[in-house]
Amino acid sequence: MTDTNHIGGLWFDMLLALPASIYFIVQGGGVVGAPTSGIHCPDTGPRVLSALALVLQALSEPLLNLSLFGLLVYVEPLLLFIVALCLGETVASGEWPTYVAIWLAVVALCVDGVLRMHQARGVARAAG
Repeated sequence: MTDTNHIGGLWFDMLLALPASIYFIVQGGGVVGAPTSGIHCPDTGPRVLSALALVLQALSEPLLNLSLFGLLVYVEPLLLFIVALCLGETVASGEWPTYVAIWLAVVALCVDGVLRMHQARGVARAAG
């Protein structure tokens, strides 16, 4: 575990994102170059849930070991990605390398976890 203040880090991260967030709220929340029609209030619910999820994630960090926490941080967006695909979203060809990299990171974490588990069993057998 690192000896850092995770809640302070989260707030600092949010503070850094605040100017860009305010800019996009004022601009109407659209993608750069896309037509906008002002602030979209129906989006508030998912945004609040996302913020709550980030806070709960930060609070859970000291209770989990680093490998499990890292795996959960990667798995959650991947599950959202799968749900989005099921709801009819499409992925542009230029976006696939990002998703492939994330999946490779999850596979690496899983392989590391399995190797550590086998290593711990081997040490336990040798000691017992």
